Amino acid sequence: MQWKDGVPVIAFGKHAGTALHELAAGPDSSYLDWMMSKDFPEHVKRICEGAVHHRGEKFIKWVVSEFGPPPDDGEAD
Repeated sequence: MQWKDGVPVIAFGKHAGTALHELAAGPDSSYLDWMMSKDFPEHVKRICEGAVHHRGEKFIKWVVSEFGPPPDDGEAD
């Protein structure tokens, strides 16, 4: 997983670049269940679980509260 434009996204596979909260709300939401059942790091599993339980903006706020904000991209405002 990685941050893209302030949103956590999948960083690999057929859903690379897809926002987790969009994936959780869509027809391929079982992909997150699959990720939770595999040998991914615990924080990745927690983020997948959060995407399933928290929808939309609530999910993004939850991720930030649990893991901190996205890293600064280094660009000046």
